[in-house]
Amino acid sequence: MRGAELAALVREVMPQAQIAFSPDKPKSPFIHRMDDGLIRQELGYALRPMSAALADHIDEARRRQSRSTTRQAYRQAKGEGY
Repeated sequence: MRGAELAALVREVMPQAQIAFSPDKPKSPFIHRMDDGLIRQELGYALRPMSAALADHIDEARRRQSRSTTRQAYRQAKGEGY
Protein backbone atom coordinates (compact mmCIF):
# COMPACT_ATOMS: atom_id res chain seq x y z
CA MET A 1 0.00 0.00 0.00
CA ARG A 2 1.33 3.38 -0.96
CA GLY A 3 0.92 6.55 1.06
CA ALA A 4 -1.66 7.93 -1.36
CA GLU A 5 -3.73 4.76 -0.96
CA LEU A 6 -3.54 5.02 2.82
CA ALA A 7 -4.57 8.69 2.64
CA ALA A 8 -7.58 7.70 0.49
CA LEU A 9 -8.63 5.13 3.12
CA VAL A 10 -8.37 7.76 5.86
CA ARG A 11 -10.48 10.16 3.81
CA GLU A 12 -13.21 7.50 3.48
CA VAL A 13 -13.64 7.71 7.26
CA MET A 14 -12.63 11.35 7.70
CA PRO A 15 -13.38 13.27 4.49
CA GLN A 16 -12.08 16.51 6.03
CA ALA A 17 -8.65 15.00 6.80
CA GLN A 18 -5.72 17.07 5.60
CA ILE A 19 -2.87 14.69 4.80
CA ALA A 20 0.51 15.64 3.39
CA PHE A 21 3.66 13.65 2.88
CA SER A 22 7.05 15.31 3.22
CA PRO A 23 9.53 14.43 0.49
CA ASP A 24 12.33 15.20 2.99
CA LYS A 25 11.37 12.44 5.41
CA PRO A 26 12.59 8.87 4.95
CA LYS A 27 10.03 6.46 3.58
CA SER A 28 8.92 3.52 5.64
CA PRO A 29 10.14 0.29 4.06
CA PHE A 30 7.38 -1.66 5.79
CA ILE A 31 4.24 -0.02 4.42
CA HIS A 32 4.84 -1.67 1.05
CA ARG A 33 5.52 -5.14 2.47
CA MET A 34 2.24 -6.02 4.14
CA ASP A 35 1.78 -9.66 3.20
CA ASP A 36 -0.06 -12.15 5.39
CA GLY A 37 0.59 -15.10 3.08
CA LEU A 38 2.83 -17.03 5.47
CA ILE A 39 0.59 -16.65 8.52
CA ARG A 40 -2.45 -17.63 6.43
CA GLN A 41 -0.63 -20.68 5.15
CA GLU A 42 0.77 -21.82 8.50
CA LEU A 43 -2.00 -20.83 10.90
CA GLY A 44 -5.03 -20.20 8.74
CA TYR A 45 -5.16 -16.61 10.00
CA ALA A 46 -5.97 -13.75 7.66
CA LEU A 47 -5.42 -10.11 8.43
CA ARG A 48 -8.56 -8.04 8.26
CA PRO A 49 -8.76 -5.42 5.54
CA MET A 50 -6.71 -2.28 6.14
CA SER A 51 -9.84 -0.15 5.70
CA ALA A 52 -11.58 -1.95 8.61
CA ALA A 53 -8.53 -1.70 10.87
CA LEU A 54 -8.10 1.97 10.05
CA ALA A 55 -11.77 2.76 10.73
CA ASP A 56 -11.54 0.96 14.10
CA HIS A 57 -8.36 2.86 14.98
CA ILE A 58 -9.97 6.22 14.17
CA ASP A 59 -13.10 5.30 16.15
CA GLU A 60 -10.97 4.38 19.17
CA ALA A 61 -9.02 7.65 18.92
CA ARG A 62 -12.32 9.56 18.81
CA ARG A 63 -13.60 7.69 21.90
CA ARG A 64 -10.42 8.47 23.81
CA GLN A 65 -10.58 12.13 22.80
CA SER A 66 -14.22 12.27 23.92
CA ARG A 67 -13.36 10.76 27.32
CA SER A 68 -10.46 13.17 27.74
CA THR A 69 -12.66 16.15 26.88
CA THR A 70 -15.33 14.95 29.32
CA ARG A 71 -12.75 14.61 32.13
CA GLN A 72 -11.41 18.10 31.44
CA ALA A 73 -14.90 19.61 31.50
CA TYR A 74 -15.65 17.85 34.79
CA ARG A 75 -12.45 19.15 36.38
CA GLN A 76 -13.11 22.66 35.16
CA ALA A 77 -16.66 22.55 36.54
CA LYS A 78 -15.25 21.52 39.93
CA GLY A 79 -12.66 24.30 39.73
CA GLU A 80 -9.73 21.91 39.57
CA GLY A 81 -8.38 23.05 36.23
CA TYR A 82 -6.63 20.39 34.17
